[in-house]
Amino acid sequence: MAATTKGHESVNHNAGEYARGQISSNMAEGFFSHLKRSIDGTHHHVSKEHLPRYLAHFDFMYSTHKQTDSERMRQLLGQVSGRRLTYRPLARGFHGGGVPVN
Repeated sequence: MAATTKGHESVNHNAGEYARGQISSNMAEGFFSHLKRSIDGTHHHVSKEHLPRYLAHFDFMYSTHKQTDSERMRQLLGQVSGRRLTYRPLARGFHGGGVPVN
């Protein structure tokens, strides 16, 4: 969503204004509607610890929804050069089959 926003404008719903030319809140409302359905339907729960990762993933998928899977994969691979993410930092605090350790 970030790549499609060029600047910030607003509409005043309290004054009965819901759109002004190309300006509306539809994109933001659509984004958050899809996000809520994704969390409820796919993930069921999102921890505070991993919330930024869920949001980044959803933002990427929402922003590239018009691309084919192949185009999206090429773009993703083009953005990971020089980065390494291992399993250990992600699994810290978990033991066995994903059961949290207190």
